[in-house]
Amino acid sequence: MPDVSSDDEYIDGTEEKPLVLTGDKAAAWELLLGLQYDTIRISAESLTAEQFLMILPIANKYRMERVERDIIQELKKSTDYEGSVNLVVASRIVGSDELYQNGIQRLISFGNSPDLMQATRMGTAATHAVMEALIDALKTAYVAEVASLKTQTKGELAAIKAKSEHEISKLNSEITTIESRATEEKQAIRTKAEEEKAAIRSKAKEDSAAIRSKAEEEKTAIRSKAKEDIAAIKSKTEEEKTAVRSKSEEEKAALRSKHKEEIAALKAKFYKAQRKNGQ
Repeated sequence: MPDVSSDDEYIDGTEEKPLVLTGDKAAAWELLLGLQYDTIRISAESLTAEQFLMILPIANKYRMERVERDIIQELKKSTDYEGSVNLVVASRIVGSDELYQNGIQRLISFGNSPDLMQATRMGTAATHAVMEALIDALKTAYVAEVASLKTQTKGELAAIKAKSEHEISKLNSEITTIESRATEEKQAIRTKAEEEKAAIRSKAKEDSAAIRSKAEEEKTAIRSKAKEDIAAIKSKTEEEKTAVRSKSEEEKAALRSKHKEEIAALKAKFYKAQRKNGQ
């Protein structure tokens, strides 16, 4: 298991920051851990072939060699057609050419083609290999029949040839159907990817527009507040100027009045002195 440190900087694997195993299925991990890897060996008595194939990608991914080896051994025990399909699927998971060839040869030995579900599980290449081998076998059988039936009537030979050609046509048709489905699935994946890209771009544009709109609103609000502050400052300045002017006028009036009083007092004193000297 991953080592989870107690230091604050290493918090993967906690409830706050769970450890994500990309590409793994939760059900597969539950099955794998349920086997109690260190104590119980894998067997068909505990799991189905489908469950084996669910666990195998995890065992291969994390180099669980004993688990991988036991699963493959259990899959090899199944000798029916479905078991051979499972071997081919397993070979693709673990990247084993030997296991792949083993499964292909088993399928060929049955002498019949996989159905659509089995072909989808195996993949186009494996299905094509089986189909080609079956076609080759049919061709070989056809040639052998023709060689052994040269002495028979042309009508019988024509019937045998028609039957073989029909089987070949049927197999070719099945191959075409499988390849067509694979192409459709690829196209669907591409289409979905393009749709997701378009959705992401659209969301990014919307977010960008919203950010720009919000920025403009904030700028407008700042300008409006600045104008209000400037108007308030101007108004206050005008009031202060008016107050200063009013006070200055009052002081000037008071000074004039004082001067007049002083002049009047001097005149009165002067007249008084003149009258006194006249006497």
